[in-house]
Amino acid sequence: ACVLSKRAHQCKNGAACSRVDGSCTCTRPGYSGPLCGSNCSAGRYGLDCLRTCACVNGVCDRGNGTCYCNQGWEGSTCSKACASGRYGADCTGVCKCVNGAGCSRF
Repeated sequence: ACVLSKRAHQCKNGAACSRVDGSCTCTRPGYSGPLCGSNCSAGRYGLDCLRTCACVNGVCDRGNGTCYCNQGWEGSTCSKACASGRYGADCTGVCKCVNGAGCSRF
């Protein structure tokens, strides 16, 4: 704890408090701001939210940048449409259409 500043008690999410100037240093990925209390905004991740997410059709994990794909998409950046006969998030569903009916990837 910082003995020279009341800000020590204000640092959030495990942030370290400087004993020199009482500022907070974010130590957990996914947070930023003067008190490390703000979640990364959409499209940003990592320490102090300095990294840009590569997700195209999905949501980015604010801590490590992993993409979680929307329905109908797969791949590390969620940029690949589901192959024929597959559907859902990360294309894990298998279509069971009969009589030659098509299957929506969504």
